[in-house]
Amino acid sequence: TGGASHFLEFIKDELIPFIESKYKVDRNSRILAGYSFGGLFALYVLFNDPMLFNKYFIGSPSIDYENGVIYGFESDFATNFKVLRAEVFMTSGELEKETARNLEILREKLIYRNYEGLYLESFIFPGENHLSCYPAAISRALIELFNNK
Repeated sequence: TGGASHFLEFIKDELIPFIESKYKVDRNSRILAGYSFGGLFALYVLFNDPMLFNKYFIGSPSIDYENGVIYGFESDFATNFKVLRAEVFMTSGELEKETARNLEILREKLIYRNYEGLYLESFIFPGENHLSCYPAAISRALIELFNNK
């Protein structure tokens, strides 16, 4: 656990340049998808280097990690920025009680901030738990992030 800043540095300074040098990709359209702790990392990136990606799938994020440290990152971001140009789709399973509650708290904070440029959708999958939610969540994320208006 931990080390998000180092992982982000690796993605930014090594992985993306490598991929862009070897493959034909659209450098103006990047998506970051993360589930569970990966979802927490996607939130970290959203609030610490939001221009690196323009689409985010954040599935069942471990928002309660380190007593909700991600809320502090969002608060710091809000203090310094009013623009957040990103398309974000967040999900959780209904049976993940604490995760679903934390996701709703974060969603409400983002709506309250009224960030310019933010497209935000979220969905709580009825009857699903942390493991069973993933297949439906990734499918729905692709639809939401690539077919929105």
